[in-house]
Amino acid sequence: MVLVKVIRTLFAYVVLGLLVGVWFVPLLPWVKKNEYAFRIWFSIDVMICTVAHGTYRRTISGWSGQFMALKPNYNVQARIIDCLIALLSGEQEHCKRAYEWELEQGLVE
Repeated sequence: MVLVKVIRTLFAYVVLGLLVGVWFVPLLPWVKKNEYAFRIWFSIDVMICTVAHGTYRRTISGWSGQFMALKPNYNVQARIIDCLIALLSGEQEHCKRAYEWELEQGLVE
């Protein structure tokens, strides 16, 4: 059942992301190198989290990091995101760090 919830949530993220994000795919290689590309993709991430969870200025990673210890489906989701980010940028514990950053910024309600 947990895997079904994870797949459903990730599918919603992908569908929402495709509606908006597909137009900005050419910017992906420059996300780490260019502030504009980063801001575009960060905004898409925040929009998807807002639509999917009703959050304000939160990211999918931060949301997953917040609930990864409390809900098994978010633990699996956070591990999937962490693996993808580690492959792309080498960053470890991305979701936990995103949640901690959002907490410091006062974004977590």
